[in-house]
Amino acid sequence: MVGPEWRALGSRYQLVERIGHGGMGEVWRAWDQQSERMVAAKLLHRHFVSDPGVVARFVQERSLLMMLRHPNIVTVLDMVVEGDDVAIVMELIEAGSLRGYLDLHRTAPAGIAVSVTMGILKAVVFAHEHGVLHRDIKPDNVLLASDVVPSEASARLSDFGIARIAQESIVQATGLLGTPAYMPPEMFESGQFSQASDIYAVGTVLYALLAGRTPFEGGGSAMAVGMRHVYAAIPPIPIPADLWRLLEMMLAKDPRTRLNAASVLSMLQALPDDVLASPALPLQGAPDSWGDFRSRSSLGHDLHVRAVSGDVGQTFMPNADGKALTPTPVSGVVQPLVAQPTIDSTGQTFLVGEHERATDPVLASQVPALAQRRRPRWLAPAIILAVLVVGAVIGFFVVRWAQTPPQTPPISYTAGHVVGTQLPSGLRIDLDAVGGSEPNTVALTVGLNADPESGLTGAVLVALPAQDGQCPTFTTDSWAQPVVKVTQSTDGVTADCGYRTMIAVDPGQTADIEFIVSAVTVADLQAWVDDVRAVTQAALDSVTGQSFALQRVQGIQLRVDSVVVESGTANVVYSVEPIWPVAAGGADDPAQAREGSIDSTPLLTDATLDFQETDLLLELTGGRGVEAVTLTGCDAVQVIGHRMVARFASDNCSVGIRVGATLTATTSFSIRMLPS
Repeated sequence: MVGPEWRALGSRYQLVERIGHGGMGEVWRAWDQQSERMVAAKLLHRHFVSDPGVVARFVQERSLLMMLRHPNIVTVLDMVVEGDDVAIVMELIEAGSLRGYLDLHRTAPAGIAVSVTMGILKAVVFAHEHGVLHRDIKPDNVLLASDVVPSEASARLSDFGIARIAQESIVQATGLLGTPAYMPPEMFESGQFSQASDIYAVGTVLYALLAGRTPFEGGGSAMAVGMRHVYAAIPPIPIPADLWRLLEMMLAKDPRTRLNAASVLSMLQALPDDVLASPALPLQGAPDSWGDFRSRSSLGHDLHVRAVSGDVGQTFMPNADGKALTPTPVSGVVQPLVAQPTIDSTGQTFLVGEHERATDPVLASQVPALAQRRRPRWLAPAIILAVLVVGAVIGFFVVRWAQTPPQTPPISYTAGHVVGTQLPSGLRIDLDAVGGSEPNTVALTVGLNADPESGLTGAVLVALPAQDGQCPTFTTDSWAQPVVKVTQSTDGVTADCGYRTMIAVDPGQTADIEFIVSAVTVADLQAWVDDVRAVTQAALDSVTGQSFALQRVQGIQLRVDSVVVESGTANVVYSVEPIWPVAAGGADDPAQAREGSIDSTPLLTDATLDFQETDLLLELTGGRGVEAVTLTGCDAVQVIGHRMVARFASDNCSVGIRVGATLTATTSFSIRMLPS
């Protein structure tokens, strides 16, 4: 299937039609001759291809970009580096982008805006867990898999790593990387970028969806926009207070005070229905004046921005003559710059150092070309002969090496199997280990089984035995359940070889995680899986806080205060608290464990509303929350959902609660009626 005007991209693809272009390159609809389907190919501009550093980074980033497999991330399928072509091949998303939606509708209702933002944040959470920053989140880079209504499920974040690939040359040329309207204050102040910077960009996208404009766009240059990011207060828009407070946290000037992606996602998910039902606003105009946020920058120092011709921060935006800016690498010590206009012979204005004076730029065309030297006629045949001789010698030794039998025979493994016990949460973890398809590798299957009556969601910890003092090398094909190394700051655990994965298991179902572990020297895999179970438990014993609740919750306790009914009926006030493992060195008695609970945050109270469900409650109930809570009580109380109402007096009213299918607790209290 080849069209008359198609041109080849490498040996596998045919470019069919240009469907977009931007500062980094052009996007083409392309035909994949191997899989026989249409894909998208993003060709980097030729001035990138001519930079050996960019091409080298491109090749280095290949495995990283192709690792980012997530439902809310545009999948990178392949990369091509051939001749003058450097391209990223991606899945083809035909429905358009969030930019197209905004151009058509101007603003979005709160429900759509929040839903799309949650999809973007899920992509960001996944990328950050894998150590990848996006650096250029904006509506143009959010593709939509459906042309009906944008939603969490249809949002696809694209162009991961493209800004990273070209970062060095762009920063050298412009001093900035990204799009000014969506860039955080710290980029304008010091060029610093972190996970918090991606959160700021996501907040700006949410603001743009609600208002039809970004917070600080308006008259003036890109530098003026940057100054507003740093010093101007966020222009308010008429949205519900809960949503506005969340926006303010995402757009905080100081990156240290912004929430991480997972926390923002959780808060968006907890927004009440009346907030999400807010209608779309009319297009919001820019404020008449920009209120000052503070007199100095959020990082405590003055603002210094390097200026160049063109639209600063828009990656290789065209000049007035329509030509794209070409980066010119620079060297030397970077020093703060101050506004000190100096006019060169071409009439261009530069910002220079406090004690320097700008010099006229030297263009590449002004550098004299090196004189070509004539090569002797005998040189080319001599080089060819030398290459043939060296190739023959190398081929001889390669054949000899291939024929040499291995010094160490492959290990013959004996399978190992562990059936776990059902934990209080309803989770059971089974381990199976057999020899892998490659020599000296072990295939470890971690089976995560849910109770037949209740599903489970949340994080699970697996620790692998160290090998010669080092964590083992492994791969996993469970990309839908990414496996990442635990950290003290994120997970509250210091396990050297501990790994976290997120699960969502339906009632009675099993989620399997496959590890292919290299160089396991223990032939008896039964002993090895027993060791896996032991080191995992040791890691869990060192956890603090509420992390890995599915494996650590010991039970629940129900607390009910005595009730006094003054007239008619009265609500029964209660709280349900999780029982955590007692601290190291403490007693094993559950009663004492309650006193030594690591975190006393209630799992549930009588006043808990649907949108206030804790993450812990959702984890233990497979996402069902209060729907999975069952109350029983004496005749003196009436049970309504997860609430109780006292109807008449009782000296010893016994009540019970069940959370999910396995966590239960009972207690007694008294009901006293006052004379009416």
